[in-house]
Amino acid sequence: MTTRLDALRRELDALAQWTRNRPRAAHAAATAPPLLWEELRALGVWDALPGHDRAAVYRTLALGRRASRELGWTQQTQHWAPLIAELRAETAYFAARCEPAASSRWPEAPADRTEQGTLAAALYERFAGLPLLSRTAVLAWIQPDAAGPERPPLAVAVGEAVNRTGRREPPLEPPPRRCSEIVGAVLLDGLGLLPREWHAEVFRRIASGATAGTAIHDAGDDIDELGGHGVRRPWHARILSPVFWEAVACASP
Repeated sequence: MTTRLDALRRELDALAQWTRNRPRAAHAAATAPPLLWEELRALGVWDALPGHDRAAVYRTLALGRRASRELGWTQQTQHWAPLIAELRAETAYFAARCEPAASSRWPEAPADRTEQGTLAAALYERFAGLPLLSRTAVLAWIQPDAAGPERPPLAVAVGEAVNRTGRREPPLEPPPRRCSEIVGAVLLDGLGLLPREWHAEVFRRIASGATAGTAIHDAGDDIDELGGHGVRRPWHARILSPVFWEAVACASP
């Protein structure tokens, strides 16, 4: 057990009380992710992480920066509650990776978190192997539509597309909706603008309930935030353009 991890445990405890003491929680949000990142690198764990886990750590750093700016004054409890829960869970998960023998002191870490990342990475590889039109169709099919049926899980959509490709059948057809002919292409273009190590992390978040548009856009915002930690990742800010959100919103609830 290291001094850095002891400090990290205290900051996570402070984050748990964020609705009672927001200034203290804002400080914890600013402090905890960098402590985690330092520990991962100091122990050599960082070098062994697959790309999708590194992207998840980067997202944790970015989320902490945003929380540190806003928690001290915002009253948007409903907005921040799931984000703080995510921040605590992700930080705890990677802290447990730093000390496997003492993982019980990081109870916020989801028990299936390793499986989530592994399955998302495998699912993305299946998706990436599909023809262009099939990948476009998958992303259009999973985009929510208030007027149509519920979107299928990402794994179901990818599996159906793989099966159709194997049978040499046409790509699956998304439910009829406004802009259905462009939303899949716009989402696929946005995903392609991100560094490759982020693709499986985006898929993990979609599989966990985020919409494709939100997960892709959040990744772009996260990469922008990383400049504050001295991290530079090449990507194209076109993902943040109004065209991206106009197309997604056109076909969304």
